[in-house]
Amino acid sequence: MDQISNWLPALTTTTLFGGILWLARTLISTRLTNSVKNEFDSKLEILRAELKSKEAQIESLRSGAMSGLLTRQGVLYQRKLEAIDQVWGAVKELDKAKHISSTMAILKFEVCARESATNPNFKTFIETIGGNFDFRTLNLTGAALARPFLTPLAWAYYSAFSAIIMSAVTKMQILKIGVEDPEKFLDSAYPNKLLKTVLPSRSEYIDKNDDSVHHYLLDEIEQLLLDELKYIQDGKESDRDNARRAAEITREVENITNEMAKFQAGA
Repeated sequence: MDQISNWLPALTTTTLFGGILWLARTLISTRLTNSVKNEFDSKLEILRAELKSKEAQIESLRSGAMSGLLTRQGVLYQRKLEAIDQVWGAVKELDKAKHISSTMAILKFEVCARESATNPNFKTFIETIGGNFDFRTLNLTGAALARPFLTPLAWAYYSAFSAIIMSAVTKMQILKIGVEDPEKFLDSAYPNKLLKTVLPSRSEYIDKNDDSVHHYLLDEIEQLLLDELKYIQDGKESDRDNARRAAEITREVENITNEMAKFQAGA
């Protein structure tokens, strides 16, 4: 009994001390937990505020970029409409030379060229029916300015239309001057190849006839150009097949252009 009474104070003290330690540990743990939670909540609020700020900045940039894109697209579309007017204006300007093309359509060029080279009276006749037309008076600068805003095929059709007319004008010049062996300046095969490239469905018709049919195909080329300009007006883009076809037409146009340049240099 005495031993038990001796243990009681020690046990009570130990229990009390243990309870104090548990309370202290619990209090410290709670305070630490609350401190960490408060610090975490504070940092989380700061992070949320930063994210909202960045989201607002991104939205502002996105809105600005979209607005700028729409503005640029609007300006580009307006310029394309101007380009359509410019190239069509050039087509109407080339119409001034169509009478030369129609005249050459009723003449046998090879026969007339031989006669013009030896007969001054025939040259006078050619000058009379050809008039005093000067192709250098044609204002075609609008088409050149329009080119960057046209589809490759639209430009190819315009170039083909122009090349066929200017080929007729060059032939008329040859007849007026009286040139021996005009074939060395102007190979009739080139206009035929160009027309068959632009109008493949007309290849057999072209092969069966002479150069006089060139004039009668101009309206078909003009219609193709008009259709392509409407395509641009509708806001559509050129596809890969059209781009390849445009390159083929342009190559044939260059062949005719080089031939005409050769004549101009030697005339």
